[in-house]
Amino acid sequence: MKFSFLSPLQTGLLASVILVFSAPLQFHVLSLPDPAIGAFAALREGGPQALERSVEGFRLALERDPASPFPWCDLGEAYLASGNDRLARYCFSRGLQLGSRTPAIQFRAASYYLNAGDTQTAMALLDRVLHTDPGYADIVFSYYDRLSMSVADAIHSGVPADPLVANAWLEHVRKTRTLADATTVWHWIAGHSLANDKQAGDYIESLVEQRQYSAAAEAWFVYLSNRSPGPSKLNLILDGGFETRPGGTPARLGSAGIVISPIAASALSQFDLMPADR
Repeated sequence: MKFSFLSPLQTGLLASVILVFSAPLQFHVLSLPDPAIGAFAALREGGPQALERSVEGFRLALERDPASPFPWCDLGEAYLASGNDRLARYCFSRGLQLGSRTPAIQFRAASYYLNAGDTQTAMALLDRVLHTDPGYADIVFSYYDRLSMSVADAIHSGVPADPLVANAWLEHVRKTRTLADATTVWHWIAGHSLANDKQAGDYIESLVEQRQYSAAAEAWFVYLSNRSPGPSKLNLILDGGFETRPGGTPARLGSAGIVISPIAASALSQFDLMPADR
């Protein structure tokens, strides 16, 4: 089964753009030799004759810089578009050998393997991409959505236990999946100490704003329980020394530095699990 995530041209250009923004010293990625410029145009045009020109142009570009992983991936994408999977696979394999630590190369190879139906290899590469450069998080997560991947599977094999990536995944799941999915992600984040107090407060506040009071109370309890195991009852207290948020004096949850608004504090104080201590 093949997945049409991005066209070969889109994949190459997107990877280059992300690489430029995440590593400003690598602007040479966009300085394409003349054969590659014509080859990209032919690849975009499509059709048998244009794809032949694309392959030939990328082969000439590769001859000029065979030690770079980028022309190998360019040629691989041309072969993929031409239906030559054997040579496409070889080119991407060679590109990965030369650019094994370059997220743009890992990403382009992952896109190839997804389109070739090798999801397992693609997932391993996407996990490496996120480990290397969290700036790819949004596009990688969109791939997970198109694969209809469950949050549990993503956590197991596609989302590294990195605080920045993990919280980006939580935000993505909150916007695109169910509350139950977000709860699953939050339990994983809290259990691996991947969130700080501010992130916990923001997440709890967002749940209260959605009137998901029970979920907010559970999120609070799970976070503090993993943060400092101890009593099962957690107190809500006001702390005037914290930065004021809209609505008045902020509230702090228990002994942690989780700050939420008085409105959220009032909503949560109804739960016997966490009685208000005012």
